Amino acid sequence: MPIDPRNSRPFDVHRWPDDPEVRELVNQVWDEFFQPDEGPRPGPKPKIRHKDMPKVLLLDLYLAWSTDPGQSVGIHLGFN
Repeated sequence: MPIDPRNSRPFDVHRWPDDPEVRELVNQVWDEFFQPDEGPRPGPKPKIRHKDMPKVLLLDLYLAWSTDPGQSVGIHLGFN
C-alpha cells in the first residue's frame, strides 16, 4: 500500500504509556534490537532515558494505526 503524505499527523512526543503490557513490549524490543546503555556519554544529558524513547514512539505509532491503519506519523527534521 503506498504512503499518502496527506494522511499524516505529527509525532506526539508527549504521550506516555503506564500500561504494564506496553512496558513488557518495550523491554522485549529493547533487549532484542538495542544495546544496553554503556554509561555516560559526552554532551548534554537527554531529557528522557534512551530506553523510554522507543516506548513513546511505539505508543504513538500504535495509536495512529488504531485510528487509521493508512495514517503516517511525521517527524520534523529541522535544526530548531
